[in-house]
Amino acid sequence: MIAPAEQIPDATVKARTVLTQTVLYFNQTKGVLQDPAVRRAINLAVDREAVLQAAQEGQGEAARGLFPEDYFVPNEPVADLVAYDPDAARQLLADAGYTDGLEFTVLTLTIPQFRTTAEIIADQLAQIGITMHIQALPPQDMSVQFLQGEGDAVITGWVGRPDPAMLFSAYFEEDAPQNVSKVAPEGFDEALDAANAVEDRDARGEALADVARLVLEHGAVVPVTFNVVGAVCGDQVVGYEPSAVGASEFRGVAITR
Repeated sequence: MIAPAEQIPDATVKARTVLTQTVLYFNQTKGVLQDPAVRRAINLAVDREAVLQAAQEGQGEAARGLFPEDYFVPNEPVADLVAYDPDAARQLLADAGYTDGLEFTVLTLTIPQFRTTAEIIADQLAQIGITMHIQALPPQDMSVQFLQGEGDAVITGWVGRPDPAMLFSAYFEEDAPQNVSKVAPEGFDEALDAANAVEDRDARGEALADVARLVLEHGAVVPVTFNVVGAVCGDQVVGYEPSAVGASEFRGVAITR
């Protein structure tokens, strides 16, 4: 919707890449996804830039970690775990004994962006010998069914949080309601507690990057893309800027006369 909006006379598009992201999230208790080598191989087999171009018309950002590039949690410490490297993915599977192929089922939303994302990822995984079956469900059904144990994984959207610790707690703490696997990466709780004890923002960002590395080494999730969110403002609107969280914030916004 961004390109057409930019053609509206006397209007300005205010949009930015936000923390809201598309992910492939595993139920680690299901089938071949119990093996961390399989989960890590999937992370290496996904060409995120191809997904961004096809499913989001190039708008947003291909993930290099669990947070956008301009965020205070750096991606450099984890970038090697999500780099597109299908040869390394095939080697991981071969070393783990998967020479005859494997398969799993992913749930996703009937929303076109997510269906397209799922179809592209399925094609990419097929290139390393993984068959990913897709089951698209309405938004009101998909999350409920996944949390009830349906499907082996889910391709969905994670909304932005005001603080990165909230994202980690919601999906990776052992007892978190959204953690369908009910397992946490080894050392996760201690690393997150240590990061939350750091007061300096930059130092805390480095500590949270260590938490992100634990999550991705464990293969708990495949970050795929980050979304663009914003608004189209008429020329009388002043003070609007899209927030990093992804929800519109209207404090300080006014209309001139």
